[in-house]
Amino acid sequence: MRIVNNILVFGVLMICSCQKTNTPAKVNTTTPPVQKSIYDEVIDDQVNFILAAQLPDGPIMDTSVPGSRISPYFADISARALLKKPSATNIAAVKKWMEWYMKHLNGATNPVTGGAEVPGSIYDYAGAAETTNGTYDSVDSYAATFLALAMDLVVTSPADKGWLAGYTTQLNAVAGALERCLDNSNNTIPVTFGADDNDGLSIDSYVHGAKYLMDNAEVNEGLRSMVYLESNVLNGDAAHYQTLLAANSAGIESQLWRTTMYNWFANGSTGATISKWSTFYADAVGQLFPGMLGVIDPQSTRADDLYNTFNSNYPAWSAGTVYSGQFPFAVVSYAAAVFKDKTRVDAYINHILSYNRAGTQKPYWYNAEAAFVIMAASKIKSQ
Repeated sequence: MRIVNNILVFGVLMICSCQKTNTPAKVNTTTPPVQKSIYDEVIDDQVNFILAAQLPDGPIMDTSVPGSRISPYFADISARALLKKPSATNIAAVKKWMEWYMKHLNGATNPVTGGAEVPGSIYDYAGAAETTNGTYDSVDSYAATFLALAMDLVVTSPADKGWLAGYTTQLNAVAGALERCLDNSNNTIPVTFGADDNDGLSIDSYVHGAKYLMDNAEVNEGLRSMVYLESNVLNGDAAHYQTLLAANSAGIESQLWRTTMYNWFANGSTGATISKWSTFYADAVGQLFPGMLGVIDPQSTRADDLYNTFNSNYPAWSAGTVYSGQFPFAVVSYAAAVFKDKTRVDAYINHILSYNRAGTQKPYWYNAEAAFVIMAASKIKSQ
């Protein structure tokens, strides 16, 4: 009986010991959201801004506001930026833009004015109706940035090499428009702003005829891109474009470099410096383009001196100060990233995020501004 009683007592004690007197805290099994870096955050914000401005058939407007301009130059830069986040969606958007561009290449006659035109050039358009006045800001830079975009696509998405090769005729037409702008023995160029002296530089167009520093830095990159495309996609004459590239590089050095800074355009003078650091655009900001676009080594003493002098004259750009007109000139942030200036790039990105986090964009913001911030963030995050 004692044994039975002991067993009963022991059982009761065991039951009592298993009763819950205090409910334990619930274990949180929810995975906290991943905190984006400032780089990924601004890239996502600005990619969405660009995509929102793309029309269904491919053109990328300056902004998503109905009726906005379609500038092929700005759209090329925007598409290059989309490739910095090479999702299937973004690559598809880039290809749609490129298809639209190549369907709108000009022939030898301007359909609006009836005058002569540079074949392979392209006009500005506007809005969903895609109307045009038969005008452009330039021929050389539009073509150069498109060729650079074509190279970027193949490098970023090798699977699209065959797709791009299917547009060999159109790519050669674009390259032909660029080549038509080069001052060499094959072309007779306008002499409104400078000499026809076969210096290898490009004129912006036959409508205007100026040899700009910024355009020529872009042309230099475009010619390098064409060398790559001929070697890797088109199976064409890469040596031809290498020759044009060498002449353009030599022309930039001999006709635009003036001891301490570049002339913002070639006026035919020998040795005279016409650029002023006190003039933000195009004089001062243009000094960043040769290093930013690889005409000279971005880590060279010259590039470093030019960048440092720019910052001494315009020290608050990274805080968002606008020094010329109304537009932000976010291109400076990309130049800073190329020059490995993380401190200033981070400051500028945080400035832009102060708008984005409030659901807005910096005033007078458009697709190329967004693009340069994307490229700056992508460049600096990998350093």
